[in-house]
Amino acid sequence: MVASSATLISSQSRRGRGNSSVWLDTAENWGGGDQRRVYVKQQTDYCCRPPWRAWRKTPLLLREHRALRACQALGLAVPEVLHFECRGLSATLVLAEVEDALPLDEAIAADPDARQSMLTNVGNYLARLHGAGWYHGALYAHHMLISNGADHGLCLIDFEKARRARRRRAEDLNRFWRHNSYLTDPDRQIVLRAYGNR
Repeated sequence: MVASSATLISSQSRRGRGNSSVWLDTAENWGGGDQRRVYVKQQTDYCCRPPWRAWRKTPLLLREHRALRACQALGLAVPEVLHFECRGLSATLVLAEVEDALPLDEAIAADPDARQSMLTNVGNYLARLHGAGWYHGALYAHHMLISNGADHGLCLIDFEKARRARRRRAEDLNRFWRHNSYLTDPDRQIVLRAYGNR
């Protein structure tokens, strides 16, 4: 249950059934012991039917939690999971805010001299993700957070649509190009060189 001080960021329904909401809260309300900001995702009957669950109704947050754990095991940067709970078709996932980072498009605009480094990191990250058999499903700029540090590392967020699907790599990349139209042909070559060299 979110604290009374939490702020509702978004709320939606899926095909008139089920509810999904995202709240902004503090880590101390979720066992974090500090004032870091966290995102609390709560869903009820907001489901998919994955093959790994024999096509049974499964909360999307269970799928997201599974993907986050897999990425952590691969050493890929993803938000820290502070809490996860799933009871029947209701689930809660609490993620620490990714600090000192900007969405990919904003990061490139803020530091154009680091464009090649950022895009190389994107290519390397996606190669590792896809190489492990994972598909993200929502490679929008605001889901690709670039660190303000000198390494310009990538942290990928929002794994609700992620799944194991080796054959969908091209679809993931095509979605990335389609929804990031600010990227030029030379940018695309930088990403693909890094992607192909992994």
